[in-house]
Amino acid sequence: MKRRRSRLNRHLTIAAGIAILSIATNGCDPSRDRADGVIRLDQLFDEVRLEAASVPEDLPVEVEWSFDDAEESWRPIPPWNPAVPPARVAQGDGLLRVDLEDGMQNRNGQFVGGVFAELPEWDPADWGAVEVRVRSSGALAGMGLGRNLRTGSGAADDWPWPFEEGPGWADGITAGAHTMWADLRSPEEGAASEWREFGLWFFAAEPVTIEILSVRMIPREGRFAAASAGVAAVGPAPGTPPLDDPATLQPGASALYLWTPGRAEYSVQVPEEGHLDVSLGVVRRNAPLTFRVSAAAGGEEPEVLLETVVSDPTRHSTHTLDLSHLGGQRVDIALEAEPASEAGADSETGAVAQDSEPRPTVALWREPTLYTPANLSVEVLDANTGERTPVRIRLTEANGAVAPFPEEAIGVQWGPNDVAAGYQFLPDSSFYVDGAFTSQLRPGEYHLSVMKGYEYLEQEHSIVLEPGEEVARSLSLERWIDMPERGWYSADDHIHLRRSPRENPLILKWVAAEDIHVGALLQMGDFWTTYFAQYAWGKDGVYQLEDYMLTSGQEEPRTHEIGHTISLAADDFVRYQGDYYHYDQVFDRVHELGGVSGYAHQGVSFYGYRGLTLDVLREKVDFLELLQFCVPDGPLHLEHYYHFLDLGFELTALAGSDFPWCGRGPGWNSRIGDARFYTYLGNDFSFESWRRALKAGHTFVSSGPALELTVNGRIPGDRLDVPPGSTLQIRARAFGHSEQVPLSKLEVVAHGEVIAMATPAEVNQSDARLEIELEIEVATDRGMWIAAHAEAGPTQAAHTTPVYVSVDGSGFHNPETALGYLDLNERYLDELEAEISQPNETLNQHAWRYREGLEERIAETRAVIARLREQFEGGDR
Repeated sequence: MKRRRSRLNRHLTIAAGIAILSIATNGCDPSRDRADGVIRLDQLFDEVRLEAASVPEDLPVEVEWSFDDAEESWRPIPPWNPAVPPARVAQGDGLLRVDLEDGMQNRNGQFVGGVFAELPEWDPADWGAVEVRVRSSGALAGMGLGRNLRTGSGAADDWPWPFEEGPGWADGITAGAHTMWADLRSPEEGAASEWREFGLWFFAAEPVTIEILSVRMIPREGRFAAASAGVAAVGPAPGTPPLDDPATLQPGASALYLWTPGRAEYSVQVPEEGHLDVSLGVVRRNAPLTFRVSAAAGGEEPEVLLETVVSDPTRHSTHTLDLSHLGGQRVDIALEAEPASEAGADSETGAVAQDSEPRPTVALWREPTLYTPANLSVEVLDANTGERTPVRIRLTEANGAVAPFPEEAIGVQWGPNDVAAGYQFLPDSSFYVDGAFTSQLRPGEYHLSVMKGYEYLEQEHSIVLEPGEEVARSLSLERWIDMPERGWYSADDHIHLRRSPRENPLILKWVAAEDIHVGALLQMGDFWTTYFAQYAWGKDGVYQLEDYMLTSGQEEPRTHEIGHTISLAADDFVRYQGDYYHYDQVFDRVHELGGVSGYAHQGVSFYGYRGLTLDVLREKVDFLELLQFCVPDGPLHLEHYYHFLDLGFELTALAGSDFPWCGRGPGWNSRIGDARFYTYLGNDFSFESWRRALKAGHTFVSSGPALELTVNGRIPGDRLDVPPGSTLQIRARAFGHSEQVPLSKLEVVAHGEVIAMATPAEVNQSDARLEIELEIEVATDRGMWIAAHAEAGPTQAAHTTPVYVSVDGSGFHNPETALGYLDLNERYLDELEAEISQPNETLNQHAWRYREGLEERIAETRAVIARLREQFEGGDR
């Protein structure tokens, strides 16, 4: 391991702690002014007058492991999943080799493993970034940087991620050499109070060898330690999308930095109608700064254009300043930063300075740019109606930098855990508009994406803007399929946004912009309290305009030991805090109130399969959230669904985004409707019709393809009773689009086995709209469940609720698998009994406090298992 201190700028003359740098005292050379009206001030660093504080000499030392010598501190990670052995690790030739071999597979067949090093007495507040250079012999499904190993171990079927926190992650990494860069959160942003270990974790579909070439830990202010002021590479602004190569998460922008107090003064010719963009940043939350921008022309007194306090290192405070009144003049523009006063508050977040005595720190001015703006106006029309329609927009510069949001961007306050984290923007920096917007932008090339859910074709446009230019675009969005015309309406069962009646129109525009017809907003609870409050329930909680609707639901109860639950369409909110782990009390009351209940997250996360065992076998729940991007092997996770269907229990398939948490791709960029389900309503779009269809199970789930299924004319969720020896007429159809939803296969599934499969016919390849159809006949003398399943591009899948077929009134369980699944349910109950057998001091795990009540429910469930076992062993169909 190499420990090295960056060079300190000690040759400067120091006066009262301030380093004075006089550069180009005659001002900027006019020849440097750009002809296209765009001037990047940070690129004129050699022509600026500077005053900046000297670099502190007590900065933390940068640390690098280059593996030139034996590094005993790096060891294989003991996997959280005890069924997976640790990786084989060897060191030599300046690298650390990690082999993922046969036998190191998790339950999903992925090869997993990693290494870690102990970091005694590290303060996470000191460390700002980590850079890792690796080389792999084959493709990696993912590579993660983790902090602090989880204590203990999980169950054999757990996701094996072994860390408490993951400061960085990349998906879909090709073979070869890559550099991964991750900015590290400070403790005030939810990180651990101490840093015990740091490690690397790898996923691969095949055995692979990974060579770790170096690991570099960079102090929070260490990258700015070379001088009192300068220009440095900094990470992308929060919300900036991943680069094309997801494994190269390296700095993507430059910033003028000043050790504070500091001042940079430029003499520049202001363009006609000139505007100045400044994006301000800090590196420590406990060291807020006051930023100031002033301008003076012709010896006049400086005019203060901006003064604001910034304290949040997770985002930059971006401002556009109008200098048009100074257009055509040579002006001295000063950028100043100094420690905020003790009473100073961040003008955007309201955060107050924490340090009683200001400490030297770094002020960042990301790519300050002077320019003559251009105006871009965009309207988006629905091709079917010719009218403007709500859409999701993403507007970026050619280098990937996010353009400023227009005034028309529809703002809704959102954030995980009911804490404000966004307003107009989504995690990927897209925004919603009601069919039109106008933006004043600096000249350059822009990339415009226009999106409206899965049934409309996305559009991508490149637009070049010249200084002062007026550009207008009218775009028409076309559907590739119209599911409401077929009687099927989309819904998202899992959206977390608090709302009031005043916010209804705004939230409905968000939902309509994703072409979600029913948005279920969930009030969320835990053992302690509730979040994302809804103001009314049932019909009183419905807000509807034409064929788009908001409705209230609940994700409550939810625990770490038996899973998260969802209830929809009930006439009231149901919560029994005193009996919190007795989920069935909630389900029974929800049913009395006209609603439906089920389990979230495919029953995978938070040991939901334990709760499913308790409540499906005792016939307490109606559905399973079958499709979502919250689990690593998503979005479609069928293991637990097929399990309970094969035992003969009806279980409707639903899906939801879990906004703002879960999403696909690097960074898990969440958005409403990313996972959705469709409900058959015919031509009656209303809350009551939707509630009836939920109860009937007339659904399919999708992250892209569309599906239709009939068995003897019955649709998903229907029950069909036939005489012995009957022939079932099964018809399944899948729909896709060659560019947006590249349909690859359609399957008919009975009792978990594929009984028919087809791919797109060659005759359809000339048409962008893809369709696969299967028509089969199946003779049956016993009951079964029958469903359709389709796949398209990566992460695009669909699955129906089954049609439940019985013969002479028999059930539809699968005699080939039922006894094995009952054995598995017994093991799940054993797990739960072990969980509640002794006290657990973990803050969010309280099942042991409800031991007596849970033991009663476990006993009831074991009685059901015994009855079913006797029935199945007796050959009951």
